[in-house]
Amino acid sequence: MPSTARAFYDEITAGPDSVKYIESLKDAAEPVTENEWRDFKALPTNISDKDLRRIWSEGLAAFANTAGGVIVWGVVAKRGLDRLDRVQENAPIADPDAATQKLRQWLLEATNPPVAGVIITPLKRTDGTGYIVCYIPESNNKPHRSEFSEGKPYLIRVGDNSVNPNPALLRALFFPVAKLKLEFQVTAGDFSDGPLLTFTLKNTGLVSAKELSIVYTAFASDYTLETLTGDGEQRKNRSVRVDYVGTFHPGELKPVLRVKGGSHPSGWGAKLTIVAVASDSPMLVGEFDISFREDTSSQWRVQMIPKLYED
Repeated sequence: MPSTARAFYDEITAGPDSVKYIESLKDAAEPVTENEWRDFKALPTNISDKDLRRIWSEGLAAFANTAGGVIVWGVVAKRGLDRLDRVQENAPIADPDAATQKLRQWLLEATNPPVAGVIITPLKRTDGTGYIVCYIPESNNKPHRSEFSEGKPYLIRVGDNSVNPNPALLRALFFPVAKLKLEFQVTAGDFSDGPLLTFTLKNTGLVSAKELSIVYTAFASDYTLETLTGDGEQRKNRSVRVDYVGTFHPGELKPVLRVKGGSHPSGWGAKLTIVAVASDSPMLVGEFDISFREDTSSQWRVQMIPKLYED
C-alpha cells in the first residue's frame, strides 16, 4: 500500500490535467495545508542557486528521515490565524525544465548519504511556465544530513516544519532497533471437492519471533479446520485452538491453518480470526471474512476481505 505522500504525488501526476489539479488547490473547499508529508515552495526568478540548493537539501533530508513527503514548487503557502501554512496562490515557475535540471543535478550532493528513489516531475502550462512535483520516499538508510545547509544538520519533519531532532531521536536514527514484523498470506487450493484455503504466516521483519503462539477462532456452517503447526488435529464447526510454534526466523514461511469448505454448490462462507502472539512484540490479528459462490461455469470463485492490524 502506498504511503500518504506517494498517494498524493500519484493523484497529482496521474490525472488527466496535472496543472489544473495544482492550480485548483487554492480554491479547494477544505484548505490545503502543509504538514508532515506535504510542502509548497515558491520558486521566484531571482532566487539564488545557493538558496535553492539549501531549500532542496533541507527538504530532502527532513522527508527522507521521517515518513517521506511531496514538495510542490510554484505554489505559495502562507500562515493563517490557526498558525497553519495553507495554499494561498499560484506562482508558476518561469522555466520548470531548467529548474528541474538543477534539482536533479544537485540530488546526489544535497544529502549525505544521497536519498534514493526521489522522483522529480516538471508540469508545464501552455505558455511554458509551470510547476515541479517532487516525491521523496522515506529512506531505508537514515539518517541523512543536509549538506547545503549551514552546519550540515540532520533534520526531520514535524508538522509543517523541518527541524533538528532531539538527541534521543537522533540516537534512534543512528541506531535503529530492529522490529518484528509478521504478515498473513492466503492461497487457494483445488476447489474440485469444495473450497480449500491455506493460511501462511511470514516473518517479513529483521528479527526472530520468540515464543510464538498461534490462536485460531473460526466459525462456518460446514467446514473442516486443520491446524498445521500443532498435531494436525481437525475440527468441525466452531473451533478455538492455541498452538505453540516457538522461534520463527526472518524470511521464514510457516503454513498455520487449512480451511476446507463443504461440498454443497454455493453460498458457503466462513469467518476466521488468526492471532499471532510473540514475546516482546505487538500481537498480529488477521480477521478474514471468506465467501464463495458458484459462477456460470460451475467453478468456485473466492472473495476474501482480509483485515490485518496490529494491536
